[in-house]
Amino acid sequence: MTVYDKPQPKSDALDHIRIAVALIPTEPLFSNIIEASQAITRQFQNFNIIDKNVFPPHACLHICTISKDKLPHFLKIINQLSNTTFPIFDPSILIKGSTGYISFQLNISPLIRSLHESVLSAALTVRGDDYQEDPARLARLSVADRLSFQKYGNRFIFDKFNLHISIAKVAQEHQDEAFEIAKTILSTPKATPAAAIQVCDIGMRSEKWIVLYSKKMQGKRH
Repeated sequence: MTVYDKPQPKSDALDHIRIAVALIPTEPLFSNIIEASQAITRQFQNFNIIDKNVFPPHACLHICTISKDKLPHFLKIINQLSNTTFPIFDPSILIKGSTGYISFQLNISPLIRSLHESVLSAALTVRGDDYQEDPARLARLSVADRLSFQKYGNRFIFDKFNLHISIAKVAQEHQDEAFEIAKTILSTPKATPAAAIQVCDIGMRSEKWIVLYSKKMQGKRH
């Protein structure tokens, strides 16, 4: 288990931290996602390169900002969630998303939905009712989405929760070709259990993946 306990550089000495709570797949899906991303990278400029260490394959349960001084409490709650049964990644379909993204859409099982909602509860607990969200992140949202973002730090929650594993992001004109590359490698996906749950510092612009906490899932696979 890795816990966030290192002093931050002065350039990152802010009061808040943007984190992702994610599930990491086991083999063979883990390596297959990397292989597909790397194959695309060899052909096109990839703005979302997936590899073993820097940006590993992952499916986010939630992304939000919290106060740095609340992080230990948040990690304590997540540690309790890791004692649950193994959730299963059930690949549904390879998709072409907006702005050149290529991702694996995953079915949301009752167990994964329960984990998602438990993480939301943890986020709400540490953010509190008086958390001040960045106005720039709220400016272009609808009233309903603004309320969700203010409360949980993200608008893609509950019925808008979208479970997926990103593979690549390329220029729009290359998306079809990149999609075919991924499709060839990931043509016969199999259901794969989650290996671990992680909490990562992803930066305010999703520019990094620094593991703050990681723990193998426990219990019977389900």
